[in-house]
Amino acid sequence: MSAAPGPDGMYAGWIETAQGPLFACYHPAQGTSQRDVAVLLCDPIGSDRMNLHLAYRALAIELAASGFPVLRVDYRGTCDSAGYPRDAGQVEAWLQSLHDGADWLLRRSGRRELGCFGALLGGTIATVFAARRSDVRSLALWGAPLGGNAYLREMRAFAALRGEPSAAPRPVDWREGDREAIGFLMTGETVAAIAALEVDAGRCRTVREAAVFARSRDGTEAPVVAAFEAAGIAVTGPPDVVVEIAELEDERVRPPEALTLQLADWWKRTHPASANARRDSESPALAARVVLRNRRGCEVQEEWVRFGPDDGVVGIVTRPIGAPRGTGVVLVNGGVNHRPGINRNYTEWARDWAEHGITVLRMDTRNLGDGVPARPEDVARVYREETRHDVEAAVALLADRYGARTLVCGGLCAGGSQAFIAALHDARIAAVFLLNPLRFDTQSGTAPRTRSDLEYESLAHYARSVLRPGWWRRVRARDEDPLAIARSVIKRLARRARARVQSLAARARGGTPPPATQLAARFLRLADRGCRALIVFDTAEAMRQRLDEELALDRARLEASGCFRVQPIHHADHIFLPLASQQEVGTLLERWLLEVGRQ
Repeated sequence: MSAAPGPDGMYAGWIETAQGPLFACYHPAQGTSQRDVAVLLCDPIGSDRMNLHLAYRALAIELAASGFPVLRVDYRGTCDSAGYPRDAGQVEAWLQSLHDGADWLLRRSGRRELGCFGALLGGTIATVFAARRSDVRSLALWGAPLGGNAYLREMRAFAALRGEPSAAPRPVDWREGDREAIGFLMTGETVAAIAALEVDAGRCRTVREAAVFARSRDGTEAPVVAAFEAAGIAVTGPPDVVVEIAELEDERVRPPEALTLQLADWWKRTHPASANARRDSESPALAARVVLRNRRGCEVQEEWVRFGPDDGVVGIVTRPIGAPRGTGVVLVNGGVNHRPGINRNYTEWARDWAEHGITVLRMDTRNLGDGVPARPEDVARVYREETRHDVEAAVALLADRYGARTLVCGGLCAGGSQAFIAALHDARIAAVFLLNPLRFDTQSGTAPRTRSDLEYESLAHYARSVLRPGWWRRVRARDEDPLAIARSVIKRLARRARARVQSLAARARGGTPPPATQLAARFLRLADRGCRALIVFDTAEAMRQRLDEELALDRARLEASGCFRVQPIHHADHIFLPLASQQEVGTLLERWLLEVGRQ
């Protein structure tokens, strides 16, 4: 079964290879100005890969519109491809993934030569890949280190900045030499192989042009430029606009249009339109459905799906080989991350849960990941009221096409918030889980700390902080409005007093008091219809205190319903970077889902 294109013209699915299925997105060349070079985008790894997904997609779309066929391929053991980080030979598997992707791209597009792009370590990997090929004609790098050791130094610096204690809890499968890399596992073998990577321009025999972009305004690309020039490769001068890669970690930042346009212009100048450029064929095709193994060795099947009124919402359904249990789970993407989840947890959870007969859809809403936005301005908007309809469409897909009877929605941060809002509107949803939610509404166009009813800290926090030296100055430094905070605190104090009076009056009459807050009313509404809610917080999450405050007067009633639970996770952070916390959350969710399925 081959994948069909979406309304954006993109094909998505898997390339079947000797090392297992590799997930890929293919953007055919469009327009009348066809180019004779196909472009392969080479990913960075770990958290960089997740942060730059939208940037890579935007570049692929721009290049395709300029007449270049473009392929994005997930390395083995990353994102939606087969394999896991503990597999042997990871770095060689990444390079082989690029070779498999390049061969597929050239056959499909009819081109004979390649251009490659890579950001950060993906740029270093691109040069190693180009040195092993005889058909790479041009390279564009963004913030690429001269060698893998520079990347490893950054990982060590990040760990030191976080102050990670040497005695911090480790996953149960931790081995000697393992390293945590901003939420991802690297084995000792992988660390050594990354350290051996280097920009070896002298071996890039067929590369004739290169463009080298700095990663920041303070950074320098001089060592990489010097390496290319020493090899006789022409290097384009400094870019007109420097885009800070670090800025793309902020969930409010859109893909870097300035860099995208500069890269596209460079490629168009380097590879002018050709009347002899060959046209795409329909073969080879990307597979829309594959069978692969989860990390415990159990076979599961995965299928690329498009759905919604215009097929603009996308995702991957993972399900058991045999008869399903009847439980269907929608994993809603959070932050600006796409369907594998911030730490690739969604992919691994989906494949683990399918072993228990659960059908799982990890989705991209139409404004994030590879979803097709209804409006250009929706791209990278994390909180949208309209996203509820995307989640409801996902629920309908699991129920109608896959026969799921017990429907569950959930996700991390904004993904959990969107699942919660959908559950309030869609009675088919039997359970919802929220992992470190920052808010419980989805006012369009707002960030977590601007307008939400639950954006501010707890009253107890303000009582402790207001008299501390420098606290108000720090509030202003975070671009928060002190007057707005004061108004919010006064409003909440008045509401709390009013709720207590109403509660006492109702109890005096022998009746049930009304919910004290809007949030309590929402959770009670879910409980009254039997919809279970699980909220998972790391113990340091400020929103947990605020939630306790909002639900204080109604907590006993919620817990008595049997449909409400708050579970703390220790030694964690907002996105569950520590591997031990990821393992703890995964185990908790798996047991909870099996319990929900038995109800």
